[in-house]
Order: sequence, then C-alpha cells, then structure tokens
Amino acid sequence: GCCRSHWSYIMSALVNDPQHVVDESIEGFILANPHIQRLPDHRVLYRKDIETYKKRHVTLISGGGSGHEPAHAGFIGDGMLSAVVAGDVFASPTAAAVLAAIRLVAGELGVLVIIKNYTGDRLHFGLAVERAKAEGLRVEMVVVDDDCAIARGSGAGRRGLAGTVLVHKIAGALAAQGAVLAAVAAAARKTIASLGTMSVSLSPCTVPGRPPSFTLPPGRVELGLGIHGEPGMQQVDCAPIDSLVATMLDTLFSQDASRAYVSATPGTPVVVLVNNLGGSSNLELGVAARAVHAALVARGLQVVRLYCGTFMTALAMAGVSVTVACLPEKLHWLLDAPTTAPAWPAHAALAPTRDHAAPVPPASLDAAHAAAPGGAVSAETAAVLARGMHALVQAEASLNALDAASGDGDCGTSMAGGARAVLAALQAGTVHGDGAMLLESIGATIEPAMGGTSGALFSIMLAAAAGSLATADKATPATAAWAAALAAGVAAASTYGGAHAGDRTMLDALLPAVTVLTSSPAPDSATWRQAVEAASNGAQATTSMRARCGRASYVDPSRVTEPDAGAVAVSILLRALVADQ
Repeated sequence: GCCRSHWSYIMSALVNDPQHVVDESIEGFILANPHIQRLPDHRVLYRKDIETYKKRHVTLISGGGSGHEPAHAGFIGDGMLSAVVAGDVFASPTAAAVLAAIRLVAGELGVLVIIKNYTGDRLHFGLAVERAKAEGLRVEMVVVDDDCAIARGSGAGRRGLAGTVLVHKIAGALAAQGAVLAAVAAAARKTIASLGTMSVSLSPCTVPGRPPSFTLPPGRVELGLGIHGEPGMQQVDCAPIDSLVATMLDTLFSQDASRAYVSATPGTPVVVLVNNLGGSSNLELGVAARAVHAALVARGLQVVRLYCGTFMTALAMAGVSVTVACLPEKLHWLLDAPTTAPAWPAHAALAPTRDHAAPVPPASLDAAHAAAPGGAVSAETAAVLARGMHALVQAEASLNALDAASGDGDCGTSMAGGARAVLAALQAGTVHGDGAMLLESIGATIEPAMGGTSGALFSIMLAAAAGSLATADKATPATAAWAAALAAGVAAASTYGGAHAGDRTMLDALLPAVTVLTSSPAPDSATWRQAVEAASNGAQATTSMRARCGRASYVDPSRVTEPDAGAVAVSILLRALVADQ
C-alpha cells in the first residue's frame, strides 16, 4: 500500500524519479537555452560569457529552492542575473554551491547576491557571502521580503515572493549600464522597500513523490500564502476574481499598525506584476490582470507598468499573486531596458491603455429593422421566446456536466450565453418583427454571445430558416411554413457542419422532429408535441451512438456513457417553446 501511494504521488507530475527531477529539469532547461551553462559538481547555472562580462560589470546571483520555475534560471541573461544556485524542490542550496557561484562570477566590480527572506536561504547564502568576503571578494547581499500577508513582529518575518523578479530586473539593468556595486545594491534596496505582494490559491501544490501540501475544502480559497505550498493567512469563500482582488489589495495597502508596508496616495505611479503560481491558465491571468488594473485605477493610482505572466511559481499551484511596486520614477526606465533573460516578457510594458474601437457602421440588418413595420416582437411571441430561453439558462449546469463527459464541458454555458442575450434583447425591445425578420434578429443577437461551434451552427440554422420563411408561398399554411423553415435550417447545419443522422450531435434530436413535422401538410398542436417527443427520444438515443463529429469523436467510446449535450439542449428548447401548443 505504501509503495502504491508513493507511486501515485509521483504520477501526479510528468517526471521520472523525484530524486532526479531537479537535475533532469536543469538539463532540459540548458538544452533549450544554449547561452546558459552549468558548473560541474554544483547546481549553479550561469551566463556562458561570464568571464568577459564580469571584467566590466557588477554581477548578480540569486537562487533558492527549485519548484519556482521559471525563477530563478529563467532570469539569467544580459540585463538581469549572471548566475543562479538551485537547491532541491523547496529546499535551499548548500553554502558550498553558493560560494562556488560567487567565486565563478566575481570580478573587480563585485557581486550582488539577491535572496528571498526564508531562513534556509538567509543561512546558506549568508554563510557563503561571509566566506567570500573572507577570501577578499567584493560581495553584498540584499533580502527581498515583499509578502504583505505576514504581520509585523512575526517570528521569521515577511516572505520573499514574486516581487523578487522586479528586483532582479532593476538591479540587473543598472549593472548592465556599468553602475558600481554600491549603486546597484542601493537600487535593489529601494525596490524592495517599495514592494508589496499578496496571493490567492484555488489548490495546494504537490511535490513529486509527496502528498498535497495542504487541504482546501470545496468552495474555499487560500489567501495570503507563500510559494512553498504552505497554507496562507486564512481560508475564505471562493468569490469572483474582482472580489478576491479587492480583498488582496485591501491587505496589501493596509495601514494598520500590524502591517503598513505599502503606502500609495491617489496619483501615485505604480508598477504591477500579476504572477501565475503555476497552475492557472493564461485566460484566468488575463481576467486577473484586468481586475487588478481596474481596482488600482479605482483607488486613484496611476498604473505605469503592468506585467502579466508566469514569473515565480509554487510548482502547479492554481492561483495568482499580485505585486505592486511604488517605485521612484527614476527607476522606471530600468524595467524597459533590454534583456536576454528567457523568462522576462519580450515586449516593453509601457503604461497600459484601453483600446478605443473605431465606430462600426450599422449592419444592413439593423437598417432593415429600423425601417421594418411592426417594430418590436409581439407580446405573445416574446413570451414564447422567453420561456425557451429561460429553459436553456436553467439547464446550464446539467448540460455542462453532460458535455464534460465527452467534450470540453461548455455546451450549457454556450447555450445559456445565447439565451441570456436573447432575454436581454427582449427586455430592451431590440428583437424585431415576425417570421423571417424575427429569426434574423435572433440570429444577429446570439452569434456574438454564443461563440464556438454551437453559436455558428445555430446562426446558420436561423439564417437558412429565415430564408425559407421569406420565400415561402403565401398560400402555405403558417405551421407548414415554419416546419419547412426548421427543415431548411437543419439541412444547412448538416451541410456546413458535416454531421448527419447517427453521428451523435444535436441533429439526432432535430432530424426526428423535422420528420414528424414535414409528414403533415399542416402540422397542428398535436403534431408539434409529437415532434418534441421525437426530439427527446432522439437525444436519448445518442447515448449508444459513436461520435463521428465534434470533440466527442476524439474520446474513447467506452467513456461516453451519457447522451449528447447538444441534442439534449435542443430537445429542452423545443419542449419549452411548444409547451402551450
């Protein structure tokens, strides 16, 4: 049992043996970055041109435990670090390795050692610095302690977090300009004094070969945590990122006597770094960056630089940290100085601005609506539409659950997004006319709201159905014209989407309904109810079908044990629309 458990923890990461994970990672990193090499017998990585560089510049060393990638090796390069020293995962390197790094990079102008405020780092790097000084080498050390979650007077003091990367950049850029050691160290200390960082996490992290670092109950997040998997200052209820960011910034800027680390009055220029703790998607990072920028602007602060990406992680922890630096403006240019460090953003992050879109000419459909007789949709039709849309909104979670078994789990979200857009348009009175104009209006409403495959298919169906209604013979009974329109829409979806009966798509619900409706020259209420039942039965029948279209076609059929979410969605919609027939 112990061996199986140990192996399961190993297999929670893409590694071979946990005992070799750091060395194998370093090997891969160097293969991908040939301007960096490793010192034999030590986990010391350094810029390949160090012998030339150190003759003319102050050199910079950083490091600490592994597991924070791309920190620290990702910041080796011209304009940033000269060398780093890596320990085991979340463990400080030895003093012997640090001393070897100092000896390697030390030139006449000296060495600045930049570490984070952890006891192991202070001891091992500090011992190496003292030994280097005893050997006659010029060395200074600065300690980054940007964590705002830790109250003053706590035993070990504030931890060093992602703000460390800004210290690397500013000190490295100044050193690259030829500044002396005292000036580089002074700039590093000014940067440290300006920093504040807060973090939030949706998950613990798992060191290969070990169990998760802490337990987080469902619906809770960890607030104010470090980068070694330790719990934060408190657990709070999960909330939208806007709300979480507001809480983080309240702590970061707190002027309570127990903190009062960062002070910024309205108009203060600030540099911001939104950092992925390892397991968050770029999509989430963008949302977080937006939330942070909006919250800082709301405080009256001037965001002059905004960096967003993966800078300093806690393995694959799902979360973000937010660093705010109230830097002296004379240091801002150092952030824009060039660097060859692979992990620093390649673009110059100048003051962020919001895009101002050019005005878009009104679409022809909008012009037609403006001239269309009858104006907004009738109250009766609006009520039927609203009933159908509410049914899709209510089914959002269940449809997502069905879709997750064989797709990407967003069918319900797509359907509900379109439905909410139609409901909002009904409320605003922007759904127009009846017949073909009504379908065109709905299509124009849902297309930008749904997105993805579902949005395109529904828009195609509505466009084709609208065309069918517009060209229908005036003598054709209305119910038959609508049945023919549905048939035309389904045919168009099949043509452009490439799906057919039996392919396990929403067509497997729609085609049976079309068959029932088109079998009658003038479908009545009973026929429409029969069509609804046919659609429902068709949706359930997809349970045993093998997917030949869409993402489900890539999934092992043995794992697809539920009906197709799209087919279920259209059966729900039809049932709601026909409820009073």
